[in-house]
Amino acid sequence: MCIRKGFTLKELLVVIFIIIATFIVIPLVIPKLYKAPGPLYPPPTSTQVIDEIVKELEWGNIVFNAPTSMRFKEKETVELLLSHSVSIKELKTQLEKAIGIESASVKISNRMEARLSGTGFQVEARFPEVQAVSSKGVIQWKWYVTPTEHGLQRLHLTLSANLTVFNRDAPFVIRTFDRTIDVEISLAQRASSFFSKNWKWLWAAILVPVVGYLWRRYYKAKHVAT
Repeated sequence: MCIRKGFTLKELLVVIFIIIATFIVIPLVIPKLYKAPGPLYPPPTSTQVIDEIVKELEWGNIVFNAPTSMRFKEKETVELLLSHSVSIKELKTQLEKAIGIESASVKISNRMEARLSGTGFQVEARFPEVQAVSSKGVIQWKWYVTPTEHGLQRLHLTLSANLTVFNRDAPFVIRTFDRTIDVEISLAQRASSFFSKNWKWLWAAILVPVVGYLWRRYYKAKHVAT
């Protein structure tokens, strides 16, 4: 039997090619061929997610009323009406008071939130702040507003669409309204307010000396009579 020693040049080149292909070329090429595709949707933190949701929202109409002037500690009603199908003109006729009306066409979702606030007011909501919205009918929000400070005060209304983003609720502010209200106060209310805030000072500065004076006169008159 004849046993060959060593490799021919051709065989040696083939071995070298196999080694290079196995350890250098294939590791570089295979990952590129089988690279995982990019995400089909934007990541949860992308603003594109919100943009796409807001783009799909439908349009609706709103009307909002609030007085431009109020009386100190006298309750007034503030209303907001929203509808997917009713016109602004028709909504205005459904307000309880046609005072200081504002209106707009806005993007709406099937759940809307309205919140009224003001630092110089006591605000009492008569309906839930978050309400479901249907394709027909009118959604109503109502607040009882009582001024607790006089002078120029501000009411702030925020209307938000509640969006579902990756199975979580996320409010998206649609529109805001700011109303400056002149809160008037009568002379009697001003005097009562001043006394309630300064009664300790008035007691020490005025009432105590007056009571002392009256007591001295009474004591002197009684002493003279006896």
